[in-house]
Amino acid sequence: MFYRLIYITILIIGLIECVFGINYVDVKNYNISRGVNVFHGRFGTDDKYFMFVGDLEPITQLRFGNELIFPNDTGSNNYNLFVEMFIKNNIKLVSFYVHTFHKGLLKEVKRKVIKLYSDTYSYISNEEFMFNIDKPILVSIDIGPRPKHPFITRFISEHDKSCVKKYYIVNKYHAFKFDGKSSPRYKFGYVYDLDHPVVVGYTKRPYLIEKCVMIEISKNFRFNCLFQLFYKYTTIILHDVNEQRYELRPILGKKHWFLKYYTDEMISNELNLNAIKLYKSYTHDKGMPLITLDISGISSPEIFGIEKITGSMANNWTYILYRLKNEYQNHYKIRMVIDPTIERRNIYIQRKKYINYNLEVYVNNEEIYVCNRYDVKLENMIIKETKLLNKKSGKEKYKNLNTSGYKKIFKNIEEWLPIKLDVTVDEEQPSLFEKKEISNKELTIYHFSINETNDFGESILNKYVFGRVYQTTSFQFGNIPQEPFRKHRVMIVGDINTNKFIVRNKSTLDNLNTPQYQLFRLRI
Repeated sequence: MFYRLIYITILIIGLIECVFGINYVDVKNYNISRGVNVFHGRFGTDDKYFMFVGDLEPITQLRFGNELIFPNDTGSNNYNLFVEMFIKNNIKLVSFYVHTFHKGLLKEVKRKVIKLYSDTYSYISNEEFMFNIDKPILVSIDIGPRPKHPFITRFISEHDKSCVKKYYIVNKYHAFKFDGKSSPRYKFGYVYDLDHPVVVGYTKRPYLIEKCVMIEISKNFRFNCLFQLFYKYTTIILHDVNEQRYELRPILGKKHWFLKYYTDEMISNELNLNAIKLYKSYTHDKGMPLITLDISGISSPEIFGIEKITGSMANNWTYILYRLKNEYQNHYKIRMVIDPTIERRNIYIQRKKYINYNLEVYVNNEEIYVCNRYDVKLENMIIKETKLLNKKSGKEKYKNLNTSGYKKIFKNIEEWLPIKLDVTVDEEQPSLFEKKEISNKELTIYHFSINETNDFGESILNKYVFGRVYQTTSFQFGNIPQEPFRKHRVMIVGDINTNKFIVRNKSTLDNLNTPQYQLFRLRI
């Protein structure tokens, strides 16, 4: 009860601060107020950088727990702060820019630097600060319509048939030169777009480039003889020692950034190399056929509207179920199944006009089974068909199995049941699951269940249960959010072993130490 009262008191203080427009950064507890934007970056392999800037209202307080670092008096508040945090191994540094105003006009900008310890802080010299910042700060940027880091500037050039936006990082801010000697140097780090996925070949990637010095986005327009717009395309050029180019293209109606030009540096990454090799292998055929399912994982199934559900089974077997999402089934069909990691990459070609289609993959260290299941309509009848293939470890092609052996194989699979499916509670759920939400002002509960039947109308109550349960982490430290393009999953429960469960989301009245999600098993 005592802790609950403390938590309620903290909430009330937080509400008062929101009402009166106090934006703050607490560098001891990695805590920021709601009206603060966070910009991420890095300056070494594991070094982290953050810039904190007020959104609608400026930051007016820098705190170390309950202690005010700035301002150190309660006088005039005609100022605002930019706060930077640098984390390098066990060294934590904070620089903050103090903008002082007089009669609404900017009077001066000063920078101060402190070093953080576990229970205190101290002001340090600029020389000591720069001794630790020995590499350029690589500032991440979302090129979509969202706030940008204050050191990023944009130039727009408009013409009759084109519009060009160029993004740079300034080389000075007021009296502070970003030369790497008196102040850090800044370059662009990860460039990403939360509104449009990035595709290299047929592989989804989280960002366009890891670092660059300038970003150029061009929109080009084409008009017919009546001056009506009939074609528009958008490209992005990422300039560095070498450059990369992407073009905005639709895939199944959704626009993606599609890699057009790349450098040798990009293909030094094995994921990019494999993706580009696969793409090039289809260029003479005018691209990969729609819709192709790649069970190797090189091409990303979600690009083609395919659900992927994973799970585990007895005797060290893993399980994957693929199916086309419901919204695409009236217009598209899965026509080809491939594994580009082997010599004979074409596993199965579907030439029949089917109604429903599922592909199940069973894998262990010694072999892989691929099970194609589909319904075919013949006159007034629906015929269920199955094609089963197998590949032994080290072999370069899949073998079609005789139907006479199906019964024995499926009997073995039944002995490995149930299949324990993976689920992430705060993501969009596949059609095999159902997620219902029950909420009021203070509490939200999610009810998860596995469907009683599959696409073929067969009961699956004894086939599946939930196994590993995950959540995605929203925060990096304290309440500082993760970099938006990153998706980091954390396991909540290793084996819940039920086909129904409830997730209770953390309430505003809960203890500070209450976990974000609490799980409760249900049984039929």
